[in-house]
Amino acid sequence: MLTLYVLPSEGNATNIIKTAKSVGNVLKQAIPVKCISEINSDVETPWYAVLYDNEVADAQLEESFRPFLVFKGADVLKLYKRIGHGPYVFSIAPRIFRSGIRLRENSLIPENCDGLKFETVLNGWLENIDED
Repeated sequence: MLTLYVLPSEGNATNIIKTAKSVGNVLKQAIPVKCISEINSDVETPWYAVLYDNEVADAQLEESFRPFLVFKGADVLKLYKRIGHGPYVFSIAPRIFRSGIRLRENSLIPENCDGLKFETVLNGWLENIDED
C-alpha cells in the first residue's frame, strides 16, 4: 500500500482522478499538494509516491507496483517516464519512497541519500495524460 502525493503540472491535460486510478489497487489515499515542500514523508503506509496531475502509469507499470512494494531491497524506486514519441525520449526519476524519507525542498531527491538503496522499475512507463 502507498500514499500518493499529486503535484500540479504546467500541462493542459490534467486529471488527478486519472493519475490516482493509474496507480491501481496499491493506493490507500491520494493527496493533492501545491509543492514538494508540502509533502509529509511520515505517512501511515510503508511507501509514498509523487506524481504530477498530468501523469499516469501505464498498465504494465501498474501491475509492477505490488511486487516492488513488497521488495525489501530498496528504499527509493525510480520510474521511467516517456517524454516524447521517439524511441529514446525518456527520463528516469525517483518517484516512490519508503515512509520517513524526506525530500529536498524543490526536488524529488531525498535530503540524505547516505545508505539508501535505489532501484529502477524496468516494467512500464509513466506517461503524460493525452490532451483531448
